[in-house]
Amino acid sequence: IAAARPGAAERDVAAATQHAMIAAGGEPPGFVPLIRPVAMLDQEHVTWGDRGLRPGQGLFVELSGCVRRYHAPLSRTVYPGHAPAEAVEAHERALAGLAAARAVLRPGVRTGEVFAAWQRAVGGTPRRHHCGYLVGIGYPPSWVGGPEVLGIRPDGYVEVVAGMVFHLMSWVRRPTGHVVSDTALVTADGCELLTTAARELTVVA
Repeated sequence: IAAARPGAAERDVAAATQHAMIAAGGEPPGFVPLIRPVAMLDQEHVTWGDRGLRPGQGLFVELSGCVRRYHAPLSRTVYPGHAPAEAVEAHERALAGLAAARAVLRPGVRTGEVFAAWQRAVGGTPRRHHCGYLVGIGYPPSWVGGPEVLGIRPDGYVEVVAGMVFHLMSWVRRPTGHVVSDTALVTADGCELLTTAARELTVVA
């Protein structure tokens, strides 16, 4: 986040990210960090280029720590220089969605119930294909642990059980693109967020 200053290049943010992850004792994650402007938010799994960071243009950063092949991904949207007015509303909606999904995610519920709670909290539209997915032990090119992704999807019928670990993603497109996500461990009576990076609206001077 500190590297995402106005005028820096996306590759500078990527270099700082990779260095920090390795220096902290991490192993190569299943995906490289995904770093791109929110104007390219819908181009999923596209990552950094040579583009410079413009003041007020949101930067999407998704990455995962990896220790002994266990993964704990998270996403944040940061703003070099300043945040536009619409980012405040988008951030509040994304946080509301994350809180709603977290509140419902517990043993015995169905994945579709978690999705419905998230969808209501972010305003109902636009509709996304999921608001999270199962993660755990993984190898490149994935951190989901296999070729199939168990997602938290509309009308999902999979029963949540204690011990599952989900990447909860609150992804909004209006009034501007903005994402906040964290990794959640399902416990006996709810869930615990394993990722602890700050969730406030972040501006990098």
